[in-house]
Amino acid sequence: MELGQVVDFYDRHPINEGQILDTRVSFVGGDAVRLPFRTASFTACLSQEALLHVPDKAGALAECARVLIPGGRLAFTDWVAGPRLSPGERRRLNEWMAAAGVESLEGYKRLLTRAGFGAIEVEDLSDWWRRILRERLQMYRGLKAETVARFGQARYDEYDQLYAFFVGLVEAGKLGGGRFSATRGG
Repeated sequence: MELGQVVDFYDRHPINEGQILDTRVSFVGGDAVRLPFRTASFTACLSQEALLHVPDKAGALAECARVLIPGGRLAFTDWVAGPRLSPGERRRLNEWMAAAGVESLEGYKRLLTRAGFGAIEVEDLSDWWRRILRERLQMYRGLKAETVARFGQARYDEYDQLYAFFVGLVEAGKLGGGRFSATRGG
């Protein structure tokens, strides 16, 4: 997949329309800063580690506020920058995982306030995610033989190097995780 490529849910998941059991859910493609929904259409907006990939976070959060009813809730998790994340490390994250901009915990709080949200709650998940990533890196390395057999040594080495870089940033406190929730003002 190339950076900037549009991928619909159906492109990457085995579920298709004939298999969807719950008709209360539909899948709609769109742009995070120009959501294809009417104003005040939803009671909640959710995102899991996706805003990291959106260059215009202020625009995306403003769109969430627009489509929420007054009093509606926004909740999301995302990777967040620590104070020592360097410009070079930011560039490498963007090149490797399309991290279009890594915001800080306080930066997200400011963006939420500017977008019209109140009752903002911020939780630092960095310690928890650090433990998970350590375990995950060891798990991936434990699957080396299977990975090399399926994808080749070069691909394994590339992924291992990049993932170790990522985990190293988290271990050093340069990158972490945050959970955010906020209420749209009325």
